[in-house]
Amino acid sequence: MTALADSSAPQPAPPLPGRHRSRDGFTLIELLVVIAIIAVLLAMLLPAVQQAREAARRSNCLNNISQLGLALSEYHLVHRVFPPGATGPGPTMTGENYGEHWSWIAQILPQIDRGNLASELDFSLPPTHPRFDRLHGLGISLLQCPSDPGGGGNATDSSYLATHHPTLAPIADDNAGVMHLNSAVGRDAIGDGLSTTLTLAESRRLAAGLSYLVGDRGTLRSGTVKGGRGDDARRIPKPGESVFRAVNGFDSTLAAVQGRNALRSLTPESAAALVARVDEAFENDRWDLLDATESDLSALSDEDNLLVRQLPNTLRTRDQLLAFDPAAFDLTVIDPATLQDDPDLADLAALGLIDFAAVADAWVAGNEFGSFHSSSLHASFADGAARRLNTFIDPAVFASMIDRDDRRPLTTPF
Repeated sequence: MTALADSSAPQPAPPLPGRHRSRDGFTLIELLVVIAIIAVLLAMLLPAVQQAREAARRSNCLNNISQLGLALSEYHLVHRVFPPGATGPGPTMTGENYGEHWSWIAQILPQIDRGNLASELDFSLPPTHPRFDRLHGLGISLLQCPSDPGGGGNATDSSYLATHHPTLAPIADDNAGVMHLNSAVGRDAIGDGLSTTLTLAESRRLAAGLSYLVGDRGTLRSGTVKGGRGDDARRIPKPGESVFRAVNGFDSTLAAVQGRNALRSLTPESAAALVARVDEAFENDRWDLLDATESDLSALSDEDNLLVRQLPNTLRTRDQLLAFDPAAFDLTVIDPATLQDDPDLADLAALGLIDFAAVADAWVAGNEFGSFHSSSLHASFADGAARRLNTFIDPAVFASMIDRDDRRPLTTPF
């Protein structure tokens, strides 16, 4: 009876078609809302990730210069003096002997755990001797700021330069910094105090030399600090700009003068490699750098951008670069600090075609101390301490910190 009663009980009506059906996914609107929320979260997260990465790079950079400062202290402990900024012919570094000096970095290689490299050096020979060609291609990661896009373990120059003089001046044996040409400055000769006298500081390396082994503008720097990190801090004067007056084609002479440093590191092989990179950046193989716009040049890497701006007007087309012959160029280096003494330019100066003050100003604009960090750079002091400085520091204070014995009290915090 029970089974019969159960079977005769009324059954629930089936659901009507299209009503109260279960859903197994999102509607299009719901999916779009979820995607939008994820996009907003990512937009909020990415700057934080970038800031964390830059903070890590900044910390690594401070550690690098701290190790270099300690290496200088260890060198001083052994030799009772800081290493010379450069060793070689004196009393002034000129175009004739430029590149013939060993750098302070070459002196402290044992202190930075590069004793095997130090054992291959011979200071009785100039660093440009063919015997050392292979060594100039060996990078040291400790010398590279992690935030520098042109750095890396294989880079052969240095992000950290010695401070040889407080103002624009030739590299000479009478400079006022701690490390300069053939210097032998001990801590007892630093009258301004070890904790307020700079030995090293970061730079954007716009005047890079042959390698970190060479004592030149690539490892030594004078002058002040570049404030900020904007485009103005990376701007390189174009050939002929604010230096020679464009009279009777003398801008091409300026290009030759400005390009001597660049040409010293250019070889037929590297010129061909540059052509390939310009082809790729410009997306054509029929270009002339004289007609290149700022937009065109911005497609190049920072290193190539700087190089092509410094090339003389006779090396501006694809065919000219592919046919490059170093023997056809005067590769004597011009130091803007001594440009007015160059006998080759005396006639041009007499005609009023050269503005030497503008030469110095243009050089300083591209070669001040600075960094790829936002509003700060790292520096090492004579006591071995490494600190972070504001790039908007008073230039007079910064210059006083480079001068080892000006006895000027620092009344402004740095």
